[in-house]
Parts: sequence; C-alpha cells; structure tokens
Amino acid sequence: MAKIIELDKEIEAKQRINTSQIVFRSQEMQNLMEKVKKVAAFPTSVLITGDSGTGKEVLANYIHQYIPQKDAPFIKVNCAAIPAELFGYAEGAFTGAQKRREGWSF
Repeated sequence: MAKIIELDKEIEAKQRINTSQIVFRSQEMQNLMEKVKKVAAFPTSVLITGDSGTGKEVLANYIHQYIPQKDAPFIKVNCAAIPAELFGYAEGAFTGAQKRREGWSF
C-alpha cells in the first residue's frame, strides 16, 4: 500500500504544471495571476468558470501550486458532470425535466 501511495504522489508531481507553461500577454492576465497568488494564501474554495478550452484546469493547477497545502492531493471536480438528481431540479430547468424532483438528503 505504501508503494502505491508513493507512486501516486510521483505521478501527481509530474502532472503539476510549471507556471512557466502559462503564456500570456495581456494586462488582464497579469492582474489575474497576481490575484491568484493573493487568494491562494487563504483557506477558501475557488470556483472557476469559463467556456470550454479556456484553460480553467490550467489555472486551477496554477492556484494549487501557491497554496500552503500544495503537496496535498489536488482534486478536480467537473461540476457539469454532477447528476442533476443529486441536488434535485425544478420542472423545465433543462431539457427532459418534465416534473420537479427532490434531491438527495445528506
């Protein structure tokens, strides 16, 4: 089991993104990168939104590099893949939602 954990950490370390791999020119991106470094100092959650292919996961990895727990596992959650049944939904909320449905109780 210890060997599996060791290999898992090694794979995760290799998958980490070096900040030099983020290439940008705009002042807006420079401002964003500075904000990322400031936000990473606080124990909080961050929700990154944007169109497909805009680099949300790259930015998330970048943020993770600056948090105090950067050596801890980084867990990515694709919120779009969470089934609607988990939280429930209202009639007409999306195509196929023909009646109201309660979510799970935790």
